[in-house]
Amino acid sequence: MKQTDSCGAYVRRIRIVAALLCVLAAGGAALPAFSFAEPAPAVEKSPAAERDTSYTGWVDAGGDPCGAASAAGWVDAGVRARSKFLYDPGTGEWYWAEADGSIARDHDALVPTDNSVAGSAWEQASAEWRSANGKWVHLGPTGAVQRGFLLLPDGDGLKWVFCDYVTGEMAHGERYIDDSHGDEPGWMYFDPVTGAADYGWAWIPSSGKWVYYDEVSGRMRYGSLMVGGRPYYLDPDTGERLPRERVAARLLAAASSQDGVTDGDRYQNAAIQAGSSFNSFGPCTAFVYWCFQEAGLHYQFMDGGATTWPHELCDWYTARGRMLPRASRPQPGDLWIDNYPATRPFPSASATHSGIVDHVSANGRTVYVWEHVNGYVHLCAERYDLWYLTGYAQPYYNEM
Repeated sequence: MKQTDSCGAYVRRIRIVAALLCVLAAGGAALPAFSFAEPAPAVEKSPAAERDTSYTGWVDAGGDPCGAASAAGWVDAGVRARSKFLYDPGTGEWYWAEADGSIARDHDALVPTDNSVAGSAWEQASAEWRSANGKWVHLGPTGAVQRGFLLLPDGDGLKWVFCDYVTGEMAHGERYIDDSHGDEPGWMYFDPVTGAADYGWAWIPSSGKWVYYDEVSGRMRYGSLMVGGRPYYLDPDTGERLPRERVAARLLAAASSQDGVTDGDRYQNAAIQAGSSFNSFGPCTAFVYWCFQEAGLHYQFMDGGATTWPHELCDWYTARGRMLPRASRPQPGDLWIDNYPATRPFPSASATHSGIVDHVSANGRTVYVWEHVNGYVHLCAERYDLWYLTGYAQPYYNEM
C-alpha cells in the first residue's frame, strides 16, 4: 500500500513535467498562472535640496546645498530655477539660470526684465517678444552680472562694451557715459547687435547726421579736428559734421564782426604767439588767421599752422593742390590771394595780399572780400579779372 502511494505521486510528477514540455514545444503561447514576474525598477529620488520646500539657495552638481563658487544651479523653495534671472542676497549679485537649470558663465545672455515670465513662458515666447521684454547682460566667470566697461572676446579679436552700473544692461546704439564712476564723460555708440564700441565716422539714423568717435576713447568729438590727414569741423554742441556752407558761414561771421577795426596788431600778435613772425608790410594775412581761430576753425587754416605772410599762405595751399586759378569763380570762405609787384617782400614772393571771399556778384564780375587794407577791416569789391590776382586758396570745409 505504501509502495502504491509512492508510485502514484511519481506518476503525477511525470504528468506535470510532460504538460510543461508540451507548452514549451508549442512556443510558450500560454504560461501557467504561477510563472514569476520581473522585478520592479528602482525609484530615483530627487536631491534632498530639491525635495526640501524650505530651502532656497545654491546647489552643487549632486543637488546638495553649497556656496556660490561651486554652484551648479539654484533652488527656489525646493524648485530648480530654470530660465530665471535670480538675485543672491549673500553675494549681492544677479545670475542667470539656463533652461536646463545650469548657471550661465562667461557669456552674454538675454534675460527677462520681469521674472513672471521665467521658465517655459520665457523659452516658448518668440524672439521678438523676448527682445522687447528682456535685456542683454554679460555674465562673468562666477556667473554674476558684470558692470561698467568690459573688454570681451569678439570672434578673432576683442571688443569694448559698456554695461550699466545699476542694471547691468549692455548698451546698444547711442549712449551717454557720465563721470560718476570715474569714466571719461561723453557720447559713445555701441553696435546695435554686438554691443561693441564704435570708432571713427558713424551715421546716426535717429538724428540724421554724421559724427566722429575718437579712435582711442570712442567718445564723440566736436569742433575742429584732423582725421586721416584732413581737417574737419563738427558742430560744437551736437557733433554733427556740418555741410561746407555752414562751416564757411562761421568764418564769415568772424570776419564781419571786425568791420571797421583799425587795430592790426591784435591780429599780428595772435599769429606771432602761434609761431609766426611780424609782417612789416601789414596785417592782412594775420587778420585771415585770426578769423579762423575766432571761428573755431583751427585746423582749417593750414592744418593748424600760423602765418602773417601772404606768400607762405599761397605756397602752402599750392603745394597741396588747393589753389584755384584766377579765372575761377570762388565760393564763400575761399581765400583771395593777389601779388602786387611793388609790395613783394622779396622778388620771387608768390603773393603780397590775402582776404576772405564773402560772395560773388550775380554776374560773376565782382568778388566781395573781407580784407584788412588801407588801415582797417572792410568788405572790398574786387574785380574778378584783376591783373595781379593770383587765385583762390581753398581750405577744407568738410569735404569727404
